[in-house]
Amino acid sequence: MNGNYCASAHAGIDFDIAGPGVVIAYFFQFGLAFFFALSFTLTTDWMESGMPNLLIETGYARAVLSSIADLQETQAAFLITVASAAVATFLGNKGTGLANISTVISWITNDTILRGVVAAGSYPLLLIQLVLHASGTRWWYMLLFVIINFIMVFLTHLPKDMDPDSLLPHFQKAAVDLKGCGQHPGPRTFCQKYKQIALNPIKEPGQFFPFNSKYPFPVYYISVVLILDWAIHAIYPTLRNIPAANTLHLLIRRALKAARDIIERIGRRRTSFRKTAESRKGMRVNPQAIHRYLWALIELFTFALCILAVIEMSVFLGVLRKSSEGDLNITKWAFGQLVAVAVWFPIILKFFCLFILETGNRHSDLYRKMALRMQKGSGGRVIRSFVTTSIELARLSRFGPRSAQIGDEEETRGLVT
Repeated sequence: MNGNYCASAHAGIDFDIAGPGVVIAYFFQFGLAFFFALSFTLTTDWMESGMPNLLIETGYARAVLSSIADLQETQAAFLITVASAAVATFLGNKGTGLANISTVISWITNDTILRGVVAAGSYPLLLIQLVLHASGTRWWYMLLFVIINFIMVFLTHLPKDMDPDSLLPHFQKAAVDLKGCGQHPGPRTFCQKYKQIALNPIKEPGQFFPFNSKYPFPVYYISVVLILDWAIHAIYPTLRNIPAANTLHLLIRRALKAARDIIERIGRRRTSFRKTAESRKGMRVNPQAIHRYLWALIELFTFALCILAVIEMSVFLGVLRKSSEGDLNITKWAFGQLVAVAVWFPIILKFFCLFILETGNRHSDLYRKMALRMQKGSGGRVIRSFVTTSIELARLSRFGPRSAQIGDEEETRGLVT
């Protein structure tokens, strides 16, 4: 039992949880998230400084804006479904839930894989949400997707308590055809010493999401940033209309000014401090600019985590190729794997329909709201109009990226119609 017998035990990956089709569906998700995040950034001007960004015709921008919200909804539905299955299967000690598990090592392996894919799949969702927030598009129901995903990732990564008594009836049911063993599960069912089992999360950690299965904290941090950003922009305008809040703000400013005056009067370097203050008097810190640059850094950090997740997915797909059940041949996929891949096709078809056919009147109400909001200047990014593309870059660089835009009414009419 402690020798080669358990060393040859298979990991028992459930291909309904993480089969080739499911993994390829995640690749579709990452590819679409990268494409729409980059396209959205290139079709908007969000730094408000320097030379204008790449100018793209309105048809492309319309297609991107009309599809990006649908992509976010589809991502949320896909991720929450997978995470719900993981929670139903592995949270608690009441059996195997929805998973096809026949051994103890299979239970442990599939739990590790699910923790990895649930955390890894969260980063495209967060990346698109960061891009939307940067544009000033902060819909509460899309933020609700992020909050639900946050809760699911947290529940999935909670320490598990595997109860052998609850698993034994399931193993006995799976061994109903083993008449030679008295319809009892074989000894290999209970192999669970990691260091003696080939192809398992401990002996070969690089094959089973070594980062995302253990460290979901970036998902928590980015989600909290998004929640705080939404809360600040939702609550602050309301507080400005409350007299008590304005009074408190005024008192804080006066206290800070008094503290600064005291600091200037104390110490031997008072003169040099004043000279430095006078030399920097014309230099004002723009909080909005700082917010935009910090937000861009968060987006880059999330993009780097997406790349890491793609690498781990690729390594895991290589593991599946070694198994006959994990053949990449589509004819050997289960029905659930085909459905997992097909979930992304409507987004792709809609984008190409809007982009190639230019069906302007068929844009979603979500797009119209986004376009109107961005044209009013509520966000840091502004959708480019077709008129902008016809103006020379030299003229734009002279007057700034926003000066070439036409009036709100004409520009909005050109976008929505």
